[in-house]
Amino acid sequence: MIGIFKKVLITGLTVILLCIPFSQNAHVLAKEHSKGEHKGKYKNELTTKQAINLAIELNKISNYVQRGGDYKKDEYKTFSHNNKTYRYLSSSIDTKKELKKYLEKVLVPSEAEQFVKSRGIIEYRGKLAQVEEVDGGSLLQWERASAQYVKTEKNTFYYQLTVPVWSTSENQDFIVEYQYFKKDGWKISKEPEQEKITAISNKLAVELAAKFEEASRYVQAGGEYGRGEYKTFFYNGYTYRYLSSKIDTKTKLLNYLTQSMTQAAAEQFIKDRGIIEYNGKLAQVEADGGSLAQWSKATAEFMKTDMNTTFYRVTVPIGNTKEIQTYIVEYQYIDRAGWRVSKEPKLEQSTAITDKIAVELVAKYKAATSYVEAGGEYGYGEYKTFFYNGYTYRYLASKIDTKTKLLNYLTQSMTQAAAEQFIKDRGIIEYNGKLAQIEADGGSMAQWSKATAEFMKTDNNSTFYRVTVPIGNTNEKQMYIVEYQYVDKAGWRVSKEPYGNLDIPGNINPISTLFNYLLVDSKVAQNQFLPYSSFQVTEFKKGIKKVELTKLKEIGRSNSQVEFIAYFNAELENNYRGLLKNGENKMYFTVQPTGSMEYKIDRVGIVNMY
Repeated sequence: MIGIFKKVLITGLTVILLCIPFSQNAHVLAKEHSKGEHKGKYKNELTTKQAINLAIELNKISNYVQRGGDYKKDEYKTFSHNNKTYRYLSSSIDTKKELKKYLEKVLVPSEAEQFVKSRGIIEYRGKLAQVEEVDGGSLLQWERASAQYVKTEKNTFYYQLTVPVWSTSENQDFIVEYQYFKKDGWKISKEPEQEKITAISNKLAVELAAKFEEASRYVQAGGEYGRGEYKTFFYNGYTYRYLSSKIDTKTKLLNYLTQSMTQAAAEQFIKDRGIIEYNGKLAQVEADGGSLAQWSKATAEFMKTDMNTTFYRVTVPIGNTKEIQTYIVEYQYIDRAGWRVSKEPKLEQSTAITDKIAVELVAKYKAATSYVEAGGEYGYGEYKTFFYNGYTYRYLASKIDTKTKLLNYLTQSMTQAAAEQFIKDRGIIEYNGKLAQIEADGGSMAQWSKATAEFMKTDNNSTFYRVTVPIGNTNEKQMYIVEYQYVDKAGWRVSKEPYGNLDIPGNINPISTLFNYLLVDSKVAQNQFLPYSSFQVTEFKKGIKKVELTKLKEIGRSNSQVEFIAYFNAELENNYRGLLKNGENKMYFTVQPTGSMEYKIDRVGIVNMY
């Protein structure tokens, strides 16, 4: 009898213990949790490991539902409702019963209902559907999260989960609520909510801006094409190319873009790039750009928080130089996703082109000019010619043998308009599907990489520099005017072929100086010519007794020189054996700028016979 009583008493005590209010039991467990992770010493205890695993599972479920589930072949279908395009959920979750059952694997019933409501999921013709926008994405790596017990209130456990952001050293903190059910065990009773103290950091600001720019370049290049995937078509006077298969629908493209930018910014991005839908696929005009800005090496400085937007000043190195450009970048926090860039980075007004960048860009422009004029860099057996319209043409090398390839190369240093004009000026044609040019190269002794630049003015959207270029290994120089424009999302570019400062005042025109010193000082007279000119003053003046310049007439000019006809009277010795005659003579000259208000004669010829 006593033994039976003991058994009843023990059983009774067991019942009493299980009936103790949950909050009291949790309070005991809280002490264990405060010491770190506990491995289930008490029955029904929520360990830190369980808390993390439930959050990971919720993240997987959330992503699954946001993308509509896993669609079988031909299962993906859409419809229009309330001026929006909806898609049906996949068959595994396309009824309310199926979806609730799926969600309630980790969520309490009330929160599962809230989940459906917050995602805008509706029932249409007996099936569940959601707006066909973006599946979304998150830089938050829940599988690498850590958990810290916070408190217990009534029947709810609170944990703080610290979640790594992307592949950075940054974290974001969330408060997650859990409840225990006898049949089902622990579940999340409220979706993770970001703690207010969690804010964007300088490091994350840079990484998001860099990811935005990486996405921009990827899309501008059309994506990553598989073999035989690159296809074009002609539309509204332009050649378009389809985007690669990974981003060839709006849903796919938005999914990709919203990894770094908000939904609104992604929509604006697509609009700004002129991306269109054609025959069910996305396409863009066949022309890419490029940028010297190294966003991955940028630094960020917090500016302000206004409403729901945080502003940073991001300073970006340019190329391999010591130059920088400064942008204002805006960020917003997206629920269940994290921080995103909310507007295209904007060049700060105070950021302007510098002397150093001006030289580097024009040097790169001239290097591109020389490269193209040489036909590019030919591989073995690649150099081929053909006869067309009375001239021998050669195909450009494979790296630049289509307009898209050539424009991609040229727009690294010049604007799109300047690149188009460059192609036209060089007489580059398309023949049998490839670009070609007349078989003739040029050359220059100008050392653009050693040039110096002097700011002149800013007029409308163009900045003008006076660039002085050393000639060969001499002490001579040539001066050019170079115009630059800032290209959005690319940086500064040369906007026009460099040209000489050709408005030559009469009192410093080297032709006038030549005639003034011809019979007085041969050294000064010879110095009016470029050093590589073959004209010899001492030979020319032999037999000339007297010379007087009477008229100097400009007859033409190009980007780099001015052409003149000089009228002069000459009195010659009886034994004179040159080309001049007694009385009025005419000579042809070309003059080039060589420095600030400095000019030299390049070519000269007698025109008495004309």
